[in-house]
Amino acid sequence: MAVGAEPGGPDSFAKRVLVTGGAGFIASHVIVSLVEDYPNYMIINLDKLDYCASLKNLEAISSKQNYKFIQGDICDLPFVKLLFETEQIDIVLHFAAQTHVDLSFVRAFEFTYVNVYGTHVLVSAAHEARVEKFIYISTDEVYGGSVDQEFDESSPKQPTNPYASSKAAAECFVQSYWEQHKFPVVITRISNVYGPHQYPEKVIPKFISLLQHNRKCCIHGSGLQRRNFLYATDVVEALLTVLRKGKPGEVYNIGTNFEMSVVQLAKELIHLTLIHPAIQESCPTSTGESSKEQAKRAVCDQRDFTGGGNKRLNTWMVGTVECEALQKHRIRFRVLSCILEAHIGGRMVCPNSSVSSPADHPGDPLVQGSVKSTQQQQRL
Repeated sequence: MAVGAEPGGPDSFAKRVLVTGGAGFIASHVIVSLVEDYPNYMIINLDKLDYCASLKNLEAISSKQNYKFIQGDICDLPFVKLLFETEQIDIVLHFAAQTHVDLSFVRAFEFTYVNVYGTHVLVSAAHEARVEKFIYISTDEVYGGSVDQEFDESSPKQPTNPYASSKAAAECFVQSYWEQHKFPVVITRISNVYGPHQYPEKVIPKFISLLQHNRKCCIHGSGLQRRNFLYATDVVEALLTVLRKGKPGEVYNIGTNFEMSVVQLAKELIHLTLIHPAIQESCPTSTGESSKEQAKRAVCDQRDFTGGGNKRLNTWMVGTVECEALQKHRIRFRVLSCILEAHIGGRMVCPNSSVSSPADHPGDPLVQGSVKSTQQQQRL
């Protein structure tokens, strides 16, 4: 199903860009930027509209002449081949994936099917169509976790959960098209991202939702595992840089050198929710009452830090010239804006989110967990 007109026909645009999973969190931000910044590019959004996707994320550009939405599944080989034939795609940004770590333990085969088989279908069709650049959006989870090591692009892949394993396997298929055919693929590995439109199965919007409903923040293990966080617009800037300048066959980490433990994050969010008088009545009164430590998963990565290492030129580092205090302030400011917008707008999650209540997403396998969150452990 296609939505959107194409005045002047396909030849009227300099490039035709396919973005898979474009109704999801990060991809929707990328599409908005592409549509607004590249009016001479036709941006085609392919999404099957799974539980965590919503076209509301794209309302700002849905009527633009250089935007088109097509509903479909990347695992449908005949459909994907026909798509490349009819749309004359020049560039692919492949976001579509199952991404929720906890769900991957109970639906490992589904994650393998979508993330590995679906990616293979897409890269194969793109190769046949002679696409000029194929960008695969992967994750720093493929490196596994270490308490005393930062990762660069040459670090070995050591995934510790089915989600990370499926992304690592998909990377291998993508990279093989470069090795075997010199097909111009680029792989990006992104750290934890937060911001508007994020579905509340991820840690920051999840914790915000819990605190707004006077519930405790549930944490895997000790909570001392450290993560770095990227704001959505920073990731968009990095990905558009890779789109313009990324070299075929290369891998690019997208991360930051600012880290925070999960328990520290919970405490920061508790503090921030108490700053605004309108939120105080519905939030717990102390960090001790609001943080609940539970150990559910056998393996929990202790550190997901993608530093520059020996290939720093390949690594997009957000805020490398800023001091730690300033970076911490940036996170505080942005998360607080999420909290305030969510509260004022009557939403559970971040500003402009497409998610207003669990009933809006009846297909969500964790929809009950959205309101019974003290029992549902969430991974970053």
